[in-house]
Amino acid sequence: MLTLESHRDLAVDWILNAQNVGPDSGVSAYYHIDSGYCQTSYPEVTGYIVPTMFDTAILTGEQRYRDAAIEMIDWVTSVQLDTGAATSMDFSTPYVFDTGQDILGWVRVYEETHNAIYLDAAINAGDWLSSIQQPDGWFPTTAYSKSTHTYHSRVAWALLRLSEVSQRSIYRDMAILNLNWVVSKQQDNGWFDISANDEITHLIAYTGRGLLEASVLLGTDDYLQSARRLADVLLEIQLDSGRLYGRYDFRWHPTVEWHCVTGDLQIAIIWLRLYHMTGNEDYHRGAKSAIEHVTKIQNIESSEKGIRGGIPGSDPLGGDYCPRQYLSWGTKFYIDAVHLMLDYCFVLMG
Repeated sequence: MLTLESHRDLAVDWILNAQNVGPDSGVSAYYHIDSGYCQTSYPEVTGYIVPTMFDTAILTGEQRYRDAAIEMIDWVTSVQLDTGAATSMDFSTPYVFDTGQDILGWVRVYEETHNAIYLDAAINAGDWLSSIQQPDGWFPTTAYSKSTHTYHSRVAWALLRLSEVSQRSIYRDMAILNLNWVVSKQQDNGWFDISANDEITHLIAYTGRGLLEASVLLGTDDYLQSARRLADVLLEIQLDSGRLYGRYDFRWHPTVEWHCVTGDLQIAIIWLRLYHMTGNEDYHRGAKSAIEHVTKIQNIESSEKGIRGGIPGSDPLGGDYCPRQYLSWGTKFYIDAVHLMLDYCFVLMG
């Protein structure tokens, strides 16, 4: 039986393989068991994998993970738009969420290298976000849309990190404005209300994580209670297997039979962060059960690089969330969750 560290190492190798398959230093979005690797690197996910690679380098002492992180962020910087925005895989449409996730990568690599190129990229991204934030705090999905999401709380988290390293209070003010708007959308039962009657756990967890990390950076309980309200509901509806259903409606009733593995891992990370903050063993038990289940379904037998060590989108594999795919972002969150499960509390994740 492999140790949890060994499972982590296989997941990191999966990330490196996904980085090495394309013509650039970005990370491929996924491996599909029928068609192979996605041939386009994913700017958003590559950006927020960067902190995970630095963490792994620190914890293992292996320079190759640090080198890979710098190669990743250099590619992300090379595809940043002149406006400062980041794009998705079309390399033309500016996305708010993607920009925030790349800021997390730029800030971390600046802290590691003190190279002003990365701080400048992050500032340019923050300034673009400032140009499109709405007066009451919400961000449009893209520069051209009127839709929005509460999971932009993860963008607020990134802006707080940027404010720390740049010493520019405008980014802190932007973050607080957005976070206040997000909290205003939370119902008494923990649900965040925008327009959808149901939501996938992957996106639900994004919202909670942004609020949680913002509360830590601001040194206040203003957003912690909102994050805990969500985390506690998710703990109540966790199944004995350690899983959650993949989607829930606003009453927290499941609307699908399959499970979103990425969402399970992200929620486990929230629980572990709360465990380290509060000492509440219920959070630890919930996270441990979730991570143990994902570890069981991590494929460690295949000789195929796109499968071995990777984390599937859905459980079972044919579920509706990225069916028959092993995901770069799911694998990243597995590594982060294992680091926290092993009590590496000092790790600065993005």
